[in-house]
Amino acid sequence: MPLIALARMGAKFFCINMMESLSGTVHAAEQAATMTETKVTVLDSDTTDRCLGYQVLEAAKAIENGATVEELITLCKDVQKRSKIYLGIDNVKNLVSGGRVSRFAGMLSGVLNIKPMLYVHDGVIDIPAKVRGTKGMHKLWKDIIAEMQAGPKVKMIGISHVDAGSEMEWLKAQLHQAFPEIEILVRTTVPVIATHTGEGANCLLYYTE
Repeated sequence: MPLIALARMGAKFFCINMMESLSGTVHAAEQAATMTETKVTVLDSDTTDRCLGYQVLEAAKAIENGATVEELITLCKDVQKRSKIYLGIDNVKNLVSGGRVSRFAGMLSGVLNIKPMLYVHDGVIDIPAKVRGTKGMHKLWKDIIAEMQAGPKVKMIGISHVDAGSEMEWLKAQLHQAFPEIEILVRTTVPVIATHTGEGANCLLYYTE
Protein backbone atom coordinates (compact mmCIF):
# COMPACT_ATOMS: atom_id res chain seq x y z
CA MET A 1 0.00 0.00 0.00
CA PRO A 2 1.36 3.50 -0.88
CA LEU A 3 2.71 5.51 2.07
CA ILE A 4 0.30 8.37 1.39
CA ALA A 5 -2.64 5.98 1.69
CA LEU A 6 -1.29 4.66 4.98
CA ALA A 7 -0.87 8.22 6.26
CA ARG A 8 -4.52 9.01 5.44
CA MET A 9 -5.50 5.97 7.46
CA GLY A 10 -3.68 7.41 10.48
CA ALA A 11 -0.51 5.32 10.31
CA LYS A 12 2.59 6.44 12.20
CA PHE A 13 6.07 6.24 10.70
CA PHE A 14 9.43 5.41 12.29
CA CYS A 15 12.32 6.53 10.08
CA ILE A 16 15.82 5.15 10.81
CA ASN A 17 18.62 7.00 9.01
CA MET A 18 22.30 6.71 8.18
CA MET A 19 24.66 8.41 10.65
CA GLU A 20 24.88 12.18 10.29
CA SER A 21 28.66 12.23 9.77
CA LEU A 22 28.24 10.30 6.50
CA SER A 23 24.97 11.65 5.15
CA GLY A 24 22.57 14.55 5.57
CA THR A 25 19.52 12.32 5.03
CA VAL A 26 18.62 12.40 8.72
CA HIS A 27 18.23 16.19 8.59
CA ALA A 28 16.30 15.98 5.32
CA ALA A 29 13.96 13.49 7.00
CA GLU A 30 13.57 15.77 10.03
CA GLN A 31 12.61 18.67 7.75
CA ALA A 32 10.16 16.51 5.81
CA ALA A 33 8.56 15.36 9.06
CA THR A 34 7.69 18.97 9.93
CA MET A 35 5.90 19.39 6.61
CA THR A 36 3.20 16.79 7.26
CA GLU A 37 0.46 16.26 9.81
CA THR A 38 1.34 12.56 9.86
CA LYS A 39 3.23 11.39 12.94
CA VAL A 40 6.83 10.73 11.82
CA THR A 41 9.63 9.89 14.25
CA VAL A 42 13.11 10.38 12.80
CA LEU A 43 16.11 8.60 14.31
CA ASP A 44 19.83 8.93 13.61
CA SER A 45 21.08 5.34 13.76
CA ASP A 46 24.62 6.52 14.63
CA THR A 47 25.84 3.85 12.25
CA THR A 48 25.54 2.77 8.63
CA ASP A 49 25.34 -0.07 6.13
CA ARG A 50 24.40 -3.50 7.53
CA CYS A 51 24.57 -2.24 11.12
CA LEU A 52 21.77 0.19 10.27
CA GLY A 53 19.98 -2.84 8.83
CA TYR A 54 20.26 -4.67 12.15
CA GLN A 55 18.31 -1.83 13.77
CA VAL A 56 15.65 -1.94 11.05
CA LEU A 57 15.22 -5.72 11.42
CA GLU A 58 14.87 -5.58 15.19
CA ALA A 59 12.54 -2.56 15.02
CA ALA A 60 10.30 -4.36 12.52
CA LYS A 61 9.98 -7.35 14.86
CA ALA A 62 9.20 -5.04 17.79
CA ILE A 63 6.54 -3.16 15.81
CA GLU A 64 4.82 -6.44 15.02
CA ASN A 65 4.72 -7.07 18.77
CA GLY A 66 3.15 -3.67 19.48
CA ALA A 67 6.19 -1.69 20.65
CA THR A 68 5.76 2.03 21.33
CA VAL A 69 7.88 4.71 19.69
CA GLU A 70 9.82 5.20 22.92
CA GLU A 71 10.50 1.46 23.09
CA LEU A 72 11.66 1.46 19.46
CA ILE A 73 14.13 4.29 20.13
CA THR A 74 15.52 2.46 23.16
CA LEU A 75 15.75 -0.78 21.18
CA CYS A 76 17.61 0.82 18.26
CA LYS A 77 20.09 2.49 20.59
CA ASP A 78 20.70 -0.85 22.30
CA VAL A 79 21.26 -2.59 18.95
CA GLN A 80 23.67 0.17 17.96
CA LYS A 81 25.71 -0.40 21.13
CA ARG A 82 25.95 -4.11 20.30
CA SER A 83 26.97 -3.58 16.66
CA LYS A 84 30.47 -2.96 15.35
CA ILE A 85 31.96 -1.84 12.05
CA TYR A 86 35.61 -2.27 11.09
CA LEU A 87 36.69 -0.97 7.71
CA GLY A 88 40.04 -1.76 6.10
CA ILE A 89 41.12 0.88 3.59
CA ASP A 90 43.30 -0.20 0.67
CA ASN A 91 43.98 3.29 -0.69
CA VAL A 92 43.68 6.56 1.27
CA LYS A 93 43.06 8.74 -1.80
CA ASN A 94 39.34 9.13 -1.08
CA LEU A 95 39.96 9.77 2.61
CA VAL A 96 42.31 12.60 1.63
CA SER A 97 39.73 14.04 -0.77
CA GLY A 98 37.09 13.87 1.97
CA GLY A 99 39.35 15.67 4.45
CA ARG A 100 39.63 12.74 6.89
CA VAL A 101 43.36 12.38 6.20
CA SER A 102 45.78 15.23 5.42
CA ARG A 103 47.43 15.35 2.00
CA PHE A 104 50.86 14.89 3.56
CA ALA A 105 49.72 11.84 5.52
CA GLY A 106 48.04 10.52 2.39
CA MET A 107 51.23 10.90 0.35
CA LEU A 108 53.27 9.24 3.10
CA SER A 109 50.79 6.38 3.33
CA GLY A 110 51.12 5.78 -0.39
CA VAL A 111 54.91 5.73 -0.28
CA LEU A 112 55.08 3.42 2.75
CA ASN A 113 52.09 1.26 1.71
CA ILE A 114 50.28 2.11 4.94
CA LYS A 115 46.67 0.93 5.20
CA PRO A 116 44.38 2.38 7.89
CA MET A 117 41.67 0.48 9.77
CA LEU A 118 38.57 2.56 10.50
CA TYR A 119 36.22 1.87 13.40
CA VAL A 120 32.66 3.24 13.47
CA HIS A 121 31.00 3.80 16.85
CA ASP A 122 28.40 6.17 18.28
CA GLY A 123 28.14 8.09 15.01
CA VAL A 124 31.91 8.71 14.92
CA ILE A 125 34.61 7.35 12.60
CA ASP A 126 37.99 6.71 14.25
CA ILE A 127 41.27 5.38 12.87
CA PRO A 128 42.51 3.12 15.72
CA ALA A 129 45.20 1.35 13.69
CA LYS A 130 47.43 1.71 10.66
CA VAL A 131 49.41 -1.18 9.21
CA ARG A 132 51.92 -1.72 6.44
CA GLY A 133 50.85 -3.86 3.51
CA THR A 134 48.46 -6.75 3.10
CA LYS A 135 50.19 -8.95 5.68
CA GLY A 136 49.73 -6.27 8.32
CA MET A 137 46.04 -5.93 7.42
CA HIS A 138 45.56 -9.71 7.62
CA LYS A 139 47.05 -9.78 11.12
CA LEU A 140 44.74 -6.95 12.16
CA TRP A 141 41.69 -8.80 10.81
CA LYS A 142 42.73 -11.94 12.69
CA ASP A 143 43.04 -9.93 15.91
CA ILE A 144 39.54 -8.52 15.39
CA ILE A 145 38.09 -11.98 14.74
CA ALA A 146 39.77 -13.26 17.91
CA GLU A 147 38.15 -10.36 19.77
CA MET A 148 34.78 -11.40 18.33
CA GLN A 149 35.26 -14.97 19.51
CA ALA A 150 36.22 -13.84 23.02
CA GLY A 151 33.33 -11.38 23.40
CA PRO A 152 29.54 -11.69 23.59
CA LYS A 153 27.92 -14.27 21.31
CA VAL A 154 27.82 -13.03 17.72
CA LYS A 155 24.33 -13.12 16.16
CA MET A 156 24.91 -11.76 12.65
CA ILE A 157 27.91 -11.04 10.42
CA GLY A 158 28.19 -9.09 7.20
CA ILE A 159 30.91 -8.00 4.79
CA SER A 160 30.50 -4.91 2.65
CA HIS A 161 33.16 -3.99 0.16
CA VAL A 162 34.13 -1.90 -2.85
CA ASP A 163 35.66 -4.22 -5.46
CA ALA A 164 37.76 -5.88 -2.73
CA GLY A 165 37.95 -9.15 -4.67
CA SER A 166 40.42 -11.63 -3.20
CA GLU A 167 40.73 -9.69 0.06
CA MET A 168 36.99 -9.94 0.59
CA GLU A 169 37.14 -13.69 -0.08
CA TRP A 170 40.05 -14.05 2.35
CA LEU A 171 38.14 -12.25 5.11
CA LYS A 172 35.01 -14.29 4.42
CA ALA A 173 36.99 -17.53 4.70
CA GLN A 174 38.50 -16.45 8.04
CA LEU A 175 35.09 -15.55 9.42
CA HIS A 176 33.52 -18.79 8.19
CA GLN A 177 36.26 -20.77 9.91
CA ALA A 178 35.69 -18.88 13.18
CA PHE A 179 31.87 -18.86 13.00
CA PRO A 180 30.79 -21.82 10.81
CA GLU A 181 27.23 -21.69 12.15
CA ILE A 182 26.59 -18.09 11.00
CA GLU A 183 25.65 -17.18 7.44
CA ILE A 184 27.88 -14.33 6.29
CA LEU A 185 26.08 -11.78 4.14
CA VAL A 186 28.37 -10.29 1.49
CA ARG A 187 27.39 -7.25 -0.54
CA THR A 188 28.83 -4.32 -2.44
CA THR A 189 28.33 -1.20 -0.36
CA VAL A 190 26.25 1.79 -1.41
CA PRO A 191 27.75 4.68 -3.44
CA VAL A 192 27.61 7.23 -0.59
CA ILE A 193 29.95 5.01 1.46
CA ALA A 194 32.10 3.94 -1.49
CA THR A 195 32.76 7.62 -2.22
CA HIS A 196 34.45 7.95 1.18
CA THR A 197 36.33 4.64 1.18
CA GLY A 198 37.49 4.19 -2.42
CA GLU A 199 38.12 0.94 -4.27
CA GLY A 200 39.49 -2.03 -2.38
CA ALA A 201 37.76 -1.14 0.89
CA ASN A 202 36.76 -4.19 2.94
CA CYS A 203 34.29 -3.84 5.79
CA LEU A 204 33.33 -6.24 8.59
CA LEU A 205 30.02 -5.61 10.36
CA TYR A 206 28.60 -7.68 13.18
CA TYR A 207 25.94 -7.73 15.87
CA THR A 208 26.12 -9.49 19.25
CA GLU A 209 23.71 -10.61 21.93
